[in-house]
Amino acid sequence: MNLSEFDSKINEISLVIKKEFDFKRILYISINKNKESLITLFPEMVLNGQPLELFELNYQNLKRNSYVVDLAINRFMREFRIEWIRNKESDNEILKITKNILKPFVNQIKGKEIGGYTEVIFFNAYLDFLIEQNEDLLPLLSSYYQDTPSPKNEYFGLILANCHQQKDRDSDAIKILDNIEPTSQNALNLKLYCANKIEDKEILFETVNQKISLYENIGINEFEDILRSLRLLNEFNVLSRFQLENFKQKVCQSPDVYEFINLYYRILLNPEKKESPEAINGLKDSFAQNNKWILSYFVEVYFKTENYAECISSFEDQTSESRTPYDINYYIFALYRIGTQNLKLLEWLKHWRDNLGYDSRFTRIELDKRAIINDWKGCLEICSLGIENELHEDYLLHYAIATYHLNDKEASNLQKELF
Repeated sequence: MNLSEFDSKINEISLVIKKEFDFKRILYISINKNKESLITLFPEMVLNGQPLELFELNYQNLKRNSYVVDLAINRFMREFRIEWIRNKESDNEILKITKNILKPFVNQIKGKEIGGYTEVIFFNAYLDFLIEQNEDLLPLLSSYYQDTPSPKNEYFGLILANCHQQKDRDSDAIKILDNIEPTSQNALNLKLYCANKIEDKEILFETVNQKISLYENIGINEFEDILRSLRLLNEFNVLSRFQLENFKQKVCQSPDVYEFINLYYRILLNPEKKESPEAINGLKDSFAQNNKWILSYFVEVYFKTENYAECISSFEDQTSESRTPYDINYYIFALYRIGTQNLKLLEWLKHWRDNLGYDSRFTRIELDKRAIINDWKGCLEICSLGIENELHEDYLLHYAIATYHLNDKEASNLQKELF
């Protein structure tokens, strides 16, 4: 039965029957077993946006409550955002609602000879971990995961691995991800994140190759993923081992996609080699209007090819939300190299200092620039930050000079302590 026929049959059923709980439960079971795209009817016909509540906890209501639990888990999987970096502020009502349904149900079936609910028990333990953030729960969670039927549910494997990496057990997370069969881009993305965290360049290199081998065609999403992967390989000094020939068998969305991948690869490997400015500009015109994300890579390409004006222009064409520390790094150095936009340079040096942490390269540039314009208060702030991180003579000298000009009693006392 196709979707149209299914929809037609459903419409023949009276509204009274459609509202019956047991009808919805049977419909839900049928949809879950069907391999067609009938699931598109699922939210309207089954969930209907209504609050979920358990029936009285007894054996007669077991099937009904099992259905409610399934709905709760499915709703949670759709509505709760899984984050690699745990943000407690993201906890929302759906987490509490789901826990309030699963906990009493699991308590009802535990210790009884009722099989078939290992996944519910695992998911209930997962919710405990999300709420408590207790690392001691991980062995129990892993044990419940092993009890679930094989082949393992990919989603469950991903959330178990994610729980481990959130507690910096990245090697354990990688082992879990390696056992997900068949592997998927979701599993490999998380594995790549873990490899990056523990700075394991061999696993990182292997994972990038796995990811790219799964691509059949290279559309815009794959294109972005490939550029991100090349940047990461270069950061770990393993890009030279990567075979660009791997892409020749792939079908690209357009010739320009393959051309830019080649260009970016060449520039990362050998930035001293001259590239045609016209070719780079042509590729930017081809992509940037409809794909603002790619401006990050043009910021880098223009900087590495010493076209600082275009580097600055590409950065300023980005939205503030899309700018990465990579982009800001190149933008600051481009402003420094051209030497004619010092107000912008000082603005972004301060932005880095206030938002992205200590970087001795930037603090020393900013210190020199602020000393030239007699901004002694700014110099004092920079020196204080510098001295907290390293006792370099530049900071000590400028601290003394700034204190002299400001006649700041507090700074003078600190200066005495330092000397």
